[in-house]
Amino acid sequence: MYKEEEKAEILNKVLRLMAEGHSISRASQMIEMPRNVVSRWLNENGKGGQATPRDIVHTLGKKREIVHGVAELVTQGVDKRRAVEQYGIGTRLFNKWLSTEPSLRVDYFEICGKGVNVGYSRRSFEFIIESMRAGAAVQRDGARWKLRLVEGALMRYELTGNNQWISKGFATVTGTDILARDWTVVE
Repeated sequence: MYKEEEKAEILNKVLRLMAEGHSISRASQMIEMPRNVVSRWLNENGKGGQATPRDIVHTLGKKREIVHGVAELVTQGVDKRRAVEQYGIGTRLFNKWLSTEPSLRVDYFEICGKGVNVGYSRRSFEFIIESMRAGAAVQRDGARWKLRLVEGALMRYELTGNNQWISKGFATVTGTDILARDWTVVE
């Protein structure tokens, strides 16, 4: 167990690091102490609950509002990094939201009118089916499979570990796939 003087010294270090803008988690890592111990000590001393920008938790609604605002600024020609910074968050956090929440990613790219790294926009199934009828392969955003019409039959192809597409036979499309708005043209 730690003596009161040691605890006070550790808490002072943490509070100094937090004043510099570090989160409780990062400050705990820097002084090599478990975060839960540091949080408990801060709460015991009435100094807990102070949030830094990294500690702030945004609701999905707030995230969506920020994503829409950033997308609008980007369409007006503002650099993405600057647009994100205007909302008081970092681009790393913003990109994490886009990578972990498909609905936010779809909204962002539909507003911007472009797709992720490939120049295709995300579409609903009713729009993407026209591309399939034209002979293109399509997939859901981030999927390791694609669909293609072959001689009138909907076929499924999966990506193997060595980046080869292999046929898996006839495909079925679920209700979730039909309602999704994150379909893209693969080729």
